[in-house]
Amino acid sequence: MTNDLIRRSLQQNEIIFSSEGLTLLSLDHVYTFKCTLHTYSRMLSPYDLTLSVDELRRLVLAQQGRKITKGYLMRAYEWLGVSLSALVDVNEGYKTAYGGVKREGGIEVQNEERRSPPLLKTNFAMNEVREMRLDVGFTSDEQSGVEEFREDRGPHRRGPMTPNGFEDLTPVTKGEWCFLMVGDGWSRGRTVAVETC
Repeated sequence: MTNDLIRRSLQQNEIIFSSEGLTLLSLDHVYTFKCTLHTYSRMLSPYDLTLSVDELRRLVLAQQGRKITKGYLMRAYEWLGVSLSALVDVNEGYKTAYGGVKREGGIEVQNEERRSPPLLKTNFAMNEVREMRLDVGFTSDEQSGVEEFREDRGPHRRGPMTPNGFEDLTPVTKGEWCFLMVGDGWSRGRTVAVETC
């Protein structure tokens, strides 16, 4: 994780202090902004919102006034999870504090390329179905109380993603598949009503 931060900070090459034998460089502005945004996503305090807006201002100034795109921001330093609602709050705060008469934001949200999601896989071989059924349950780590690190998505956390392929299945979605497919095939499996929201 730190190798990427070091590389980007060196590329940015913004000198904070220099003397004989010592040069201090600023951390990557995208990283410092995303750190404050990550904290605001978790705490939702006015103080953290102010810090995030100020860091966004520094980032925009460092890029000679260019906005950062939402997609790039979400992909950079992925281990720092942020919620979309916090991102909107910070962009709105930026518009109020630094947006001028036109209330321009510091994050570009509109002009991103929209792609269709991949096709949903609905046909599974029977050995894949059997494997799904066998993997349902707790691992020894989960039983002993050791939890995997999960990204904090703030107050608007969503449930598990619908799987697009066998590799996307999680313990929750495996349980749903096994509930639908009891037996060796569709003919002997239970069926349930499907509701769409």
